[in-house]
Amino acid sequence: MAKAANRMVVIANSIRVVTAIVLAVGVVASGPAFAQTAETLAAADRLIAAQRPAELMKDMAPNLAAKLAGASDEQKRAFIAEMTNQAFLTRYIEQMRLAMAKHLTVEEMDALAQFYSKPVAQTAMKKMGAVTGEAMTFIQSEVPPMVARIMKKP
Repeated sequence: MAKAANRMVVIANSIRVVTAIVLAVGVVASGPAFAQTAETLAAADRLIAAQRPAELMKDMAPNLAAKLAGASDEQKRAFIAEMTNQAFLTRYIEQMRLAMAKHLTVEEMDALAQFYSKPVAQTAMKKMGAVTGEAMTFIQSEVPPMVARIMKKP
């Protein structure tokens, strides 16, 4: 029972790490903030439609699950189910929409949407699940000791 609880903590911590990384990269790469207007929200909607986040998550979740240290097959399946759950995806997409409209210009979002609409971008996006899954091994091994080291300092 304790082992299962520990595994769920590992899974929950992995999800938090992934979320923190995605948000941090988005904030760092976004540049100056812009107002969220009907125009920027519409541009964000066009970009999200081109990126197809539900498909990306469907490809990415199994790769991330495979990297969950100590997780059982059942826990990995549960992780995949949570990451691809429509309610989660709806919340994730809405947060991405707001963040994009806040930090990117209409011109930037339209350029990205145009890129993501190209076949080469679509094939690259399908590979991002594997890329992210492999990168998670590094993140999971490096971030906890980094945080512990930083937290020890006054």
